[in-house]
Amino acid sequence: LEIVAKGQVRTEGRLTGPFSNPIARGTAVVSTLSAYDISVLNADGTYEVRIPEFLAERMTGTADLKATFLEAGGQQWPRAAVKATFDADSADIVGTIEHERAAIDLAGAVTMQPEDVVEVFATALTLRLPGEEWSMLAGARSLLRVDPLRLTVDRLELAKGTERLVLAGGLSFTAPSDPARDQLRVDATAVSVAPFVTTFLGEERVTGTLNGSVVVTGALDDPLVKGTFAVTEGTADKIPFTSVGGTVAMSAGITTMDISLDAGERGTASITGTVPVDTEAGGLDVTIVAALKDVGVVAPAIGYISNASGTANGTVRVTGSIASPAVNGDMALTGIQFEVPETGVSYRNLNATLRVADSILIVERFTMEDEDGSVLRVNGRLDVLTRDSAGDVDLRIVSSDFKLLGNQFGDLSVSLDLTGAGTVTAPQLIGAITIERGRFEVDQLLQQFLPSTAYVSAAPLTPPPAVDSHAAPVPPSVFSGAALSIDVILPDNVIVRGRGLRTDDGPIGLGDINLTLGGMLQVVKARGG
Repeated sequence: LEIVAKGQVRTEGRLTGPFSNPIARGTAVVSTLSAYDISVLNADGTYEVRIPEFLAERMTGTADLKATFLEAGGQQWPRAAVKATFDADSADIVGTIEHERAAIDLAGAVTMQPEDVVEVFATALTLRLPGEEWSMLAGARSLLRVDPLRLTVDRLELAKGTERLVLAGGLSFTAPSDPARDQLRVDATAVSVAPFVTTFLGEERVTGTLNGSVVVTGALDDPLVKGTFAVTEGTADKIPFTSVGGTVAMSAGITTMDISLDAGERGTASITGTVPVDTEAGGLDVTIVAALKDVGVVAPAIGYISNASGTANGTVRVTGSIASPAVNGDMALTGIQFEVPETGVSYRNLNATLRVADSILIVERFTMEDEDGSVLRVNGRLDVLTRDSAGDVDLRIVSSDFKLLGNQFGDLSVSLDLTGAGTVTAPQLIGAITIERGRFEVDQLLQQFLPSTAYVSAAPLTPPPAVDSHAAPVPPSVFSGAALSIDVILPDNVIVRGRGLRTDDGPIGLGDINLTLGGMLQVVKARGG
């Protein structure tokens, strides 16, 4: 078992005692540690190690370690703590790792066996979610065994009442595999999804009962994966649905999916097809079909919007490769309304007819009202997926007194008259933006978006890296190729204010501010400038 890690370790300590039983006591600090997909920004702790006659095989000791800002499995974990009592061949461990809204408590032992075998015994495991806890059954223990050829899990089972999550089985690391032995299985039985959704989204936007399984066969270097799942009798943003589920399988670098949503009289939706793991490889063929009388049932999947309603009907097919997809289809949206919690603004009467032909998005009609009835209109065409300079842009965006912000950070309404032309890599944007109403609460913005301290640590200056004359040229960004000619008009009605301006823990207070801004700002940029 080879573990490759990068980072910095610093330790300070003292060695005391007689030669027959010396004791090392000290502190250790670990910085920017990374191994596989796990990273730790900072960790520090204390240790005490006894090494009788300096023989490593007789070593015993204890360690107490605390870590901050971990990232694992694509999730951020702000804090973790581990206490260990160890000798040369084993360690007893008690630890906790905390998510923003969840935590995992673990107790167990790690043992090093002959012939490069590692065994991890879990004697207690608790998953703490908002409002509930999952734990191992009383008296149960689970074994994870890693040897040079296989990974084996001897039934790890978490329970909450009648709900169950079970992991069991084993896989070879490399092919050829043993069909009679190589199967790793995860089963979910009668699991309420609401606490898990709340953990990752921060609010209970989806409810329902999950039943399903994932079975991995073959070897870890070339696995065959098949999963089936169904969430039944649930709600999405409090809108009932009958079921959402289907199958997902992966084999030979191709993921195959067949997932459908049944919301009864509120409509149906599905996504079927194949997706290659290699982004450059062909074989991408995914079809999305929507026949929804209430789009609110899919709002949690969209994110950033809530309290959505209205109808959506259409079919979109994506083929080619992930790196160079071809999109064709159409979508009609009627009477859509929704809220954007981050900006505090709601919109209504979104009516649109959209068509995609060879990856060119054609906006035949798009109108949307803000909460005061002001209208935003968009029409034209945009090559949204081109990878070269040939993709064209021809868009017109017009609005009058259209609201973009309305919360504790301020208010903002604008009138737009913008025209986009040119190509995707060299667009030309001309027109005017008029601030009809503008108010910005600077104190609230500072508290939300700036660090909690006014101090900035100074790092030693380092020379820039040497330029590699043989390196491939960096492609120009969209902004570098853009040409702009925009008038930003502020008719003496933009208010910038704040009370008691001070970043948290900052030593200097800036007092209050109340400014009224007006005038016109001309934004002009030539291509390549």
